[in-house]
Amino acid sequence: MHDLYTESDLASLNAQIKKRRLLLGLLALLLAAAVIFSLVLDNHKDHRPEALTVVLVAVLAAALIFFHDLTVRPLTAYRKHILSSLRGRTHEVSLTYDRAEDDSSVVEGVTYRSLHFLGEPDKHGARDRVLYWDAELPLPPFVSGQDVLIRYYDRFITSWSEA
Repeated sequence: MHDLYTESDLASLNAQIKKRRLLLGLLALLLAAAVIFSLVLDNHKDHRPEALTVVLVAVLAAALIFFHDLTVRPLTAYRKHILSSLRGRTHEVSLTYDRAEDDSSVVEGVTYRSLHFLGEPDKHGARDRVLYWDAELPLPPFVSGQDVLIRYYDRFITSWSEA
C-alpha cells in the first residue's frame, strides 16, 4: 500500500501549528499591552482617552480572528484529516478507476479533488463512487479502467495499491 501520510508528516504539522500559535500569541500580547497602556494613560485634562482604548480593543479582536482563521485554522483542519487518516477507522475496497475531476473543492476545511471509481452496483444499480484525494498531493498514476485497492475513511483516500 502507498500510504499518503506518515507520523513524521503529523509531527511536522504539529510543530508548524505550534510556531504559528506562538506568533499569534505574541501579537495578542503586544496588542493587549497597548490596550492596558491606554487604560492607565491619563493626560490630566480629559482623563483617559476612551476612543483609543475602544479602537485598540477592536483591532485586537479583529487581528486575532483574522490571523487565526488565515494561519492556524487551515493547519488544524489538515491535522484533523491526517489524524483520521493515520489513527481513525478506515475501510478497504477494490474499485476500478474511472476519472479525476479537474476542479478542487473544500471539504471540512481541506482542499480535495474528486476521483471517480466504478464498483459493485448498489441497491439502485449505480456503480459510480466518488472518493476525495488530497489536493496538496500529486495525483496517483491511475489509468482509466485500472483496478486499485483503496483504503479510506469517510470518503477520503488514505492509501492505495494496485489490485
